[in-house]
Amino acid sequence: MLPKRFRVIRPYLASFLHSNFDRPGIDEVAHWLFQPGKEGRASKFLVKQDEEGEYLKFYFRGFEETPFYYPKSCSWIDF
Repeated sequence: MLPKRFRVIRPYLASFLHSNFDRPGIDEVAHWLFQPGKEGRASKFLVKQDEEGEYLKFYFRGFEETPFYYPKSCSWIDF
């Protein structure tokens, strides 16, 4: 399955059929298509990740002493 960020192609292609849509530049489309995924973007901010019971425990860069707790049952979209 393709990542959801590839959905940006559909409006770009529709702009060729429907002239009332503004066509973004190919450099902007390429930026959205080939950027790192969620985990890759988040990894530059995370120092460490642990599990503690029903929670995930995150340590962020700059706040290494204070863990951030997030429920395992919640979606990553909410995070």
